[in-house]
Amino acid sequence: QRRGGEPFAVLYLDLDRFKVVNDSLGHLVGDELLTAVSRRLESCLRRGDVLARLGGDEFAILLKAMSDEQQANAVAFRLQESLSTPFSIGGREVFTSVSIGIALGLTEYGTPGEIMRDADTAMYHAKARGKARHEVFDADMHARVRDRLGLENDLRHAVGANDFEVHYQPIVALATGTCVGFESLVRWKRNGTPVPPDTFIPLAEELGLIEPLGTWVLQQACRTFSRWQQQFPGRLDFITVNVSSRQLVQQNFLNIVEQAVHDAGLQPCDLRLEITETALMDSPQLAASMLRNLRDFGVKIYLDDFGTRAA
Repeated sequence: QRRGGEPFAVLYLDLDRFKVVNDSLGHLVGDELLTAVSRRLESCLRRGDVLARLGGDEFAILLKAMSDEQQANAVAFRLQESLSTPFSIGGREVFTSVSIGIALGLTEYGTPGEIMRDADTAMYHAKARGKARHEVFDADMHARVRDRLGLENDLRHAVGANDFEVHYQPIVALATGTCVGFESLVRWKRNGTPVPPDTFIPLAEELGLIEPLGTWVLQQACRTFSRWQQQFPGRLDFITVNVSSRQLVQQNFLNIVEQAVHDAGLQPCDLRLEITETALMDSPQLAASMLRNLRDFGVKIYLDDFGTRAA
């Protein structure tokens, strides 16, 4: 209704780490927190502005008479400041913060859904940049989101078709200068162009694709190393395979490793699994149990990136 009238802005808000509150203190406390948050948000608005809860821990605000970005930014700062002091709920202090995306109604939007989409996109960027902040939508954000969606789709197809390559980096014994093993490294070319591993590996983990991808790499590495052992008997000692934290806590991961070793005709000691310090710290109890089972099977474990996890 205001598209052809006065300028406006839409703010899309999402509470940071609200799931932690629900999981640790219960849903009743979570509901009380949402009610208290809505009251504080409402206290920051002017007459005529509209606050709505969209569902869960997401809110939207329609700001009237927002003629420029600076005004919308000032409101966002005011909202974040209002939530900076703790809430008293059930006799305890509860802290929260909010990530905010801003879309300005200065350009022509065809439907309300379009401006909500852009505000949501800006909020996503605020989350990605560290939370407890706000971002104003621009055209580059939409392009980046579109590119990411294309990358996700292509990665899903690649995992389904096993459209990857495994490269092998020699491991050389310094005392003798001879190659004693190899580290297996997965690589992916998207439409003929290499995609950096630090781009597609985290994305595969986020999309839940790392388990099938990791299983395929493990199987390929074991088969290849078995062939090389036959070609060069007595000269190669081991093959290493990187394992993500999600793989390590798979309930059937031990069976996957045993099957890959047996199908390739290897001995368990031929395989070394490289696990990052992060994988151990994310789920320490599950990881410890799986590592004991792997050790009992005969696989050796390497700890990678030790001491690099941020405090």
